[in-house]
Amino acid sequence: MSLAQLGGRELTRQAVHLIETGKMRPSPHSLEAIARRLGVPASELVRPPEQAATGAHLEELAARHRYDEVIELAEQILAGNPRREVRAHAHLILGQALCHQQRLDEAEHHLELARQQFTDLDDIRHAAEAIDWRAQARNAREDPNAVAMGELALRLYRAVGRGQPEVETRMLEHLGSYLVRRRAYAEAESWYQEALRAAEFLRDLSSVGRIYHGLSRCAWSRGETSRALRLMERAVALYAVENDLRPEPARTQLPRAENDLAVMLLRIGRLDQAEERVQSALGRLEAAGCERLRSHGLLTLAELRQRQGRLDEATALVEESIEIASRLGEKMALAGALQQLGHLRALRGDRSGCDVAFRRALDLLDGLGLSERRAECERLYRHLIEDRAAAGA
Repeated sequence: MSLAQLGGRELTRQAVHLIETGKMRPSPHSLEAIARRLGVPASELVRPPEQAATGAHLEELAARHRYDEVIELAEQILAGNPRREVRAHAHLILGQALCHQQRLDEAEHHLELARQQFTDLDDIRHAAEAIDWRAQARNAREDPNAVAMGELALRLYRAVGRGQPEVETRMLEHLGSYLVRRRAYAEAESWYQEALRAAEFLRDLSSVGRIYHGLSRCAWSRGETSRALRLMERAVALYAVENDLRPEPARTQLPRAENDLAVMLLRIGRLDQAEERVQSALGRLEAAGCERLRSHGLLTLAELRQRQGRLDEATALVEESIEIASRLGEKMALAGALQQLGHLRALRGDRSGCDVAFRRALDLLDGLGLSERRAECERLYRHLIEDRAAAGA
């Protein structure tokens, strides 16, 4: 920010310069004005030096995606019973790191503590960040309540006034991703477009990659195949560069995008390219020790094997996906796997097995309140029943 931007209407550029260089002590009013502009509580600007150094180191480690070290240092800070402001920030950054490592229950615990403590401190902006990250943890568990939680976080963050562009961009992108998962593509695209505008001056490749990734899914839903492929390939390229520079943030994003690209290639009949992408995605997930997204990759590979007429392999892959999704509580992935299993059983002439799988899938989607996805599942089931009746006639 320039001196004029930081000072706003309350302080002259000269006053800001004198404060910045230590030649003038700010009044409480000036301190509050500067804190508002920076998007932090005034207490953040007057922390004791030793606590400021510890907090700065924690934030530096998080910015460099060194999450194991973040977790270790944050736990040390919390064990030392620090001041409330320091404790709240330690819980927030620790929750974010745990979220990145897919340790979702622990992440939610620390993020809720952060929310409570920031609320008690009347620091609504950081409380909103804690809620946003809790929504992200819920979304990773395929919890449909993530949407309402993400919307609440954005409302609270904006209500305080102008905040940090990277934080608002992340909140907007998160909302888009939650809505894509619910097949609410039109609403998702509006959030993604807003996120893209907010990200104009950001240099975070991973963040921009996520926006293109989401926009690709929205374009695909409208049948804009060429545009969807271009956007997804752009997302994969951005994630790949991020993976070369900073592997940790792209650890799950790159294989997720590769799998989504594989699905698109599969649906337009480019089977060899689809296989290359999905195998790459599964290999990256295995190397990262990330089991949570594996169920989706297995379903893509199963659909590919089904297209190739290799039904035994397809069935085995779907059953493995069902086992993983059931164990990890991934209800959306489980519903998709059961739908795919029902289709495979129909192809084999197993009518009762088909019915059982589709009924379980429809029940799950009912429970999740995913009306669009349920309608898709029901359409496929009805089509298979009609085919069955025609064959019987």
